[in-house]
Formats: sequence, C-alpha cells, structure tokens
Amino acid sequence: MKYAVIVSKQDQAGMNIANFIEERDDLKLFIREEDSVNCENIDKEIQAEMFIFATRHSSEKGTPALSVHFPGNFSKADFGGKERKLCKTNASLQKEFYLKLKELHDGEVTLEVTHHGPYLEKPCIFIEIGSTEKEWVNEEYGKIIAKTISEVTKGYKKYKVVAGIGGGHYPRTMNKLLERTEYAIAHICPKYHLENLNEDLIKQMLNSEKVEFVVVDWKGLGNHKEKVKQLLEGIAWKKAQQVD
Repeated sequence: MKYAVIVSKQDQAGMNIANFIEERDDLKLFIREEDSVNCENIDKEIQAEMFIFATRHSSEKGTPALSVHFPGNFSKADFGGKERKLCKTNASLQKEFYLKLKELHDGEVTLEVTHHGPYLEKPCIFIEIGSTEKEWVNEEYGKIIAKTISEVTKGYKKYKVVAGIGGGHYPRTMNKLLERTEYAIAHICPKYHLENLNEDLIKQMLNSEKVEFVVVDWKGLGNHKEKVKQLLEGIAWKKAQQVD
C-alpha cells in the first residue's frame, strides 16, 4: 500500500512531525500551503491508497494528548469537508496507531469521534498532537507521531471492524473496546450529533469499509435511545459491554 503523509505549513504540530518523517518508496511526505481540513480532494492530485493527515489538535481544556480519528461531518461542514458526508476509513490502521501511541507515550492517548474535513474518496485518517502550542512544538511528541506512522505502516494486523454510536467527543468507552477486544472501530457518531443521525449517515458508517456490526455506548445516548434503536432496526448491533 502507498501512503501519503500530509502536513500544512499553517500547522506548527504538522511541521514538527514532518521534521521526523522518514520517507520510503511506499511512504511519502507532502507539505501543503492550505490547512489540512481544507485539502479537499487531495486524493485526486496525489497518487496514494491511504492519506494520513499529521496535525495539531485543540481543546478548550488544553489537556496534553495524542489522538487519532477519521474525518467526516454528521452535520454542517463548518471546518472543511462536505455536509453530512463521511470519508472512507481504515479502522485496523487507526487501531494500530492508537496502540502504538499508547506504547510510546506515557500521557493521554485517545480516539476522537468523526469530525471536520477534508472530504476524500480514498481512505484517510488524522493523527494529532494536542492541545496547545506548547505541545504542538514539542519535538518529543513530533518524534512519537512520526515513529508511530513509520512503524505501523510497515505492516499491521487486520481486525474485524465495527462502527460506534454514542458517548462524548473523546469516546472513552470506544477507547476501552480497542484495548480489550480484537475489534477495530471505523466511524463514531457522538451523542452531540445523534439529533442529526439518519438512515443515510448510518449507511455511510456501515459502508466506509467492511463493518461487522454497530457498537452502541448505551449510557452515552442520552435521550436518543429510542431513535437509535429505530435507526438500527434490521442492522446488527450490540451494547459496548456485550462485545468481547
């Protein structure tokens, strides 16, 4: 598989990571002028099978963390991408990124739910340094992300794949599922987007790659339990605690 690592000149964390990326025949680095969330259809310009966006992560609390997630929008496209469009995923790669970050980093490592652009037709993923400028320019974090990308893309295990519904932006239930089971997770729709979730978005979640079933963070559905049950009628699903 050919991988393209995309960083933006506007992104301090991305440029930090870029300093430590070692290119190979199957792993190439591309530095862009525009911000990563605005690299629409970059898969039409660059020949690769998997696109890895190495970027900054920001949070209101400013908690230092390394994170991974897939791009897409369950609602409006406020930060790149297309409205109500989800990108193709590679859940096994995401799981291996997550596990390698946990191995290399003593601090917080987390999945994030699906959010923001850009929109690509080929599989893509974000791997990020968070959450303030202090972390973005930390060379040790840049080295960890670069090493994670390099080592995992040399070869990784393929897992059975599920999609996730429920929980917060940092889906701790889904993090634990990655750690305790042999499943990988594709798109995750958080509680704050359940009012926007519909049959078309469910279909996109299931078709981002071969998905076995949907994992539901039941406690993390809030007052949307009945809606989710109706949307999943006829679709295989399990509560998170039932997955082993």
